[in-house]
Amino acid sequence: MHDGDINFLLRLSEHRNGYTREDAVKRLGALGNPIALPRLIARANDWVAPIRIAAKEAIVKLATTDNAAAFVTNLPALYHLHRCGRDDHRDLISLVEHYLASHPQPLVQGIKHTQRHVARACLSLVIRHKLLGPADIINLGLRQVDLMLRLTVSSLLKTLAGSVQNTAAELAIKDPFMPVRRAAFQCLLKHQMEDDMIKKHLFDRHSTIRLMAIEAMQLRNFNVALTYENMLTTSSILKLRCALWGVGELKHTACIPRIEQCLTNSPYASVRKQSLTSLAGLLGASFEHRIDGFLSDSSPAVCREAARLCVQSGIGLTADRLTDITRQSRHSHVSSVCFYLAKKTNKWESLIFLLALSNSKNRQPWIRDTQLAEGIRHWNHNFNKNSTRPTAGQIKALQKNMQNIACALNTPRFRTILFTLKIYGIAL
Repeated sequence: MHDGDINFLLRLSEHRNGYTREDAVKRLGALGNPIALPRLIARANDWVAPIRIAAKEAIVKLATTDNAAAFVTNLPALYHLHRCGRDDHRDLISLVEHYLASHPQPLVQGIKHTQRHVARACLSLVIRHKLLGPADIINLGLRQVDLMLRLTVSSLLKTLAGSVQNTAAELAIKDPFMPVRRAAFQCLLKHQMEDDMIKKHLFDRHSTIRLMAIEAMQLRNFNVALTYENMLTTSSILKLRCALWGVGELKHTACIPRIEQCLTNSPYASVRKQSLTSLAGLLGASFEHRIDGFLSDSSPAVCREAARLCVQSGIGLTADRLTDITRQSRHSHVSSVCFYLAKKTNKWESLIFLLALSNSKNRQPWIRDTQLAEGIRHWNHNFNKNSTRPTAGQIKALQKNMQNIACALNTPRFRTILFTLKIYGIAL
């Protein structure tokens, strides 16, 4: 049959007439061309029972040695039948799986497939049916781009032993994905890694690996804090960040002056951010009064970290302080962080802040009207979550700000707020 005839049958397999679909499905099965597999799998969940039966029979007919690669490509569509409720497809899926297990080469090659769902399905079948040894599976899987494939094969490291495990773990420890490196590092630690190798992982990109390395070195009575302290003068940004993190994690207070220098003088935002975090941990309450000073940092990362520390430490910024920070900064991320902190502070201070920024004199070009609208909506929505009453000073500040934006108060945006304030006897 010509390609044109096959294409015609493929179209007929989706015809609105059930008899036409059934006849097309049977003919496609008789032809044995694997190009029909996607349509036949779809028809296996047809709303007409005889068509479902015919489609399953056609799929079975296509399960020949030459068509194994085509079945591999269509594994995601086949597994989709698990979620289809018109029929019980488990027998069909099991039959195809055992058929592919008897033709392992296409499945093994499928692990390299560019479509990640195909590659994952192939890996699962290879592992389940033990078509390759664990070492071979790990070696093949770790070389793939898809991180889920690499994570799956890394779980097989513990099934290996001796030098085979050590070789596989040395490959996995270079993986960019932290859970893969963690599994490999755990295996390597069992093989009594040399101190220099463990010391190298004190400067891993991820804190989880660094913590494991710290624990391993401390068990060997190694002065980890001194190692981190000596790296505070390095020119490597990654190692400097790790060193700043390390002295903070180990509560090494002797390094506080050096951390202060990094916080105030470093041109690198990542270094300033880590310095801020470490200092907050080392100095505790004595550092809290300085945290809000970093809310106006030119780096969004440092600014957000300062905001996180404010919330974590329970630092409630006043409306005047938030307004000053917003007005004096020329960065849009600073205003975004101030709006965020306003939601975390006393509800009346939050309202004073919103009213102050509604005044065009305080409005900077980078403060978007949508930010104000969202802030007011949030205040209205969360007003009744606590029963805090305004102080005399807050009432005075509210009245002052209301007078400054008297014209804007007539808009629908402030209708609910005006009604609420009248209940408390606050009016223009």
